[in-house]
Order: sequence, then C-alpha cells, then structure tokens
Amino acid sequence: MVNQIYKEIKALPPEAFDKAISVELESLSDEEIQRRKEQLEAQIKIIKNKDSLDNSERIKLKQLKKQSGLVKSVIKRQNLTADLEINNSELNQYRRFFFSGVEGNAFEFVNFKINQLSDQNRLIQLQLKPTKTLTPMEKQRRDALMQSQVNIHQLSPDKMTDDQYKLLKENRLKEVELRQKLKIKDFKINFGLPGDIKLNVEVINKLQDEIKILDLKKSVRENNIALGSDVQLDVNRMKELRKENSKYYGEIAELEGRENTYIDFEKENLRRAKEKESNRLKQSFGLNKKFNLRGEEELIGALVTH
Repeated sequence: MVNQIYKEIKALPPEAFDKAISVELESLSDEEIQRRKEQLEAQIKIIKNKDSLDNSERIKLKQLKKQSGLVKSVIKRQNLTADLEINNSELNQYRRFFFSGVEGNAFEFVNFKINQLSDQNRLIQLQLKPTKTLTPMEKQRRDALMQSQVNIHQLSPDKMTDDQYKLLKENRLKEVELRQKLKIKDFKINFGLPGDIKLNVEVINKLQDEIKILDLKKSVRENNIALGSDVQLDVNRMKELRKENSKYYGEIAELEGRENTYIDFEKENLRRAKEKESNRLKQSFGLNKKFNLRGEEELIGALVTH
C-alpha cells in the first residue's frame, strides 16, 4: 500500500512531489519515519559505492538524496515540536510559581527559568518556520538566540566563537549560583518549587560538567588554531598539541557519558508537579461529590473554577 502511494506521489511535478512527500511523512509514526530514513541512507550508500554511475543511477541518487533531506526535515520538525511542548509545560509551571507569591531566592531562580525557557521557545518557534519566510529581523533574532541556546554537546569546538563560549559559560554559572542559594524552605514552605534539594544538587552537578565540557572544547579550539596557523611549528610541538586534543576529547566523552546518569531535574519537577495537581483535583472532586447534592453540572463547574 505504501509503495503504491509512493509511486503515485513520484509521478507529481517537483514542487507538488516535495509537498506530497512531506504530508505523507507527517502521517507516519516515529518508528516508521526512522525506518524510512535508514532505508534511504542504505540505498544512497549502495549507489555511491559503485565505481561508476550511468545517467539513470545519477538521477535516482539525486531523488534519494532529496527524499532523505525531506525525511530529516520532518524528523527535525517533530523533535522541535516535542521540545516546544515540554518547554511550554515547564514554562507554565514556573509561571504558576511566579504568581503564587514566591519570594527571595526562589523568586530570583523562578524568574531566571522563565526568561531561559521563553528564549528557548522563541528560538524553537523561529526554527519551525521555513527560512525563506523569515524576515531579516527574524533571521537576526534566530541567529542571536542560537548563540546562547545551542546544545553544547552538538557544538563543534572549531565553530565555537569566544563570545559564544563566554555567553554559554556565564548562563550556566548563573544558574549554578541561583540553585546553590535555594534552601529546603524554598521547596516546602515557600511552595515555589516541587522536588527536593537532592534533585537540585543533581542538576548543579550536570551544569558544572557542562561548564567543564565548554572549557575543554575551548582548549581543543585553541590547539586547532595553533595547528592551522601560518606559524611554522616543529614536529614535536604538533604531536604534543594533537596528543592534548586526544586527551581533551576523551575527557569530554567521559563527562557526556556521566550526564546520562543524572536525574533530569526539570522533567522530574514537572512530573511531580503534575502528580500533585492531579491529586489536588481528585481531592477537590471527592469533597464536592461528598458535600454537593445539586447535580453533576455544578460538580464540573466547581472543578473548573477551583
């Protein structure tokens, strides 16, 4: 069935073909899209490994690469949409904390998280828009946000600028500072944050590891600049710099592997907050059901306006 649909789509003009493929991909599950991506990559590899290509094979290779690009684009959109949904849930939670009357250290931290998540959402919303539809101001805004919101694990040392390094490091140092100020009362008495101090320590450790990764990538970048400069280096110095880089990459890999063992603080907070709200609603429903004898409609109204 899928093959038949694809044959019909393939017969369309180029622009209609792209749109039809995208629509078809959007209807597939994550597993099916991933399978399609792997199939296309395998087909491309087979053709590219041939010693020579005839005209029909070159055309087929071009079509396969185009389809592969469309699949990757759909996967990227799905990931961004999922990230946006998670961020919105977290952002709404922190906004509720903000308006609940948090004070002191908790207030400063919650305000920081609202600004951080808002910037992440602005970037995702711009990334979801086709580049050709962005205004010059939107492109400028997107590029600026990418400097501060980039995933450091995906950041190439050679592409990291000095300004970006400083910005990424300062953001993490600031969050560590704010989290270290949080006390038990900020989690319990001040009802500002779900979770506990143990979870907060976990994310502080995670952020401190990310700062180390940034420092290591900066060192790799500096060594690469020296290796690629016009200044002639002796053979021993070049070997020394490459040995250092190998060591730095090993340390980066170790730190990134360790991150997988940390509790995801934000996701755990969100889970606990949802659980707490669900329990509150259940209790509210139970009380209304026990004491309200005026019918189902009023029960529902009490829950909605609670």
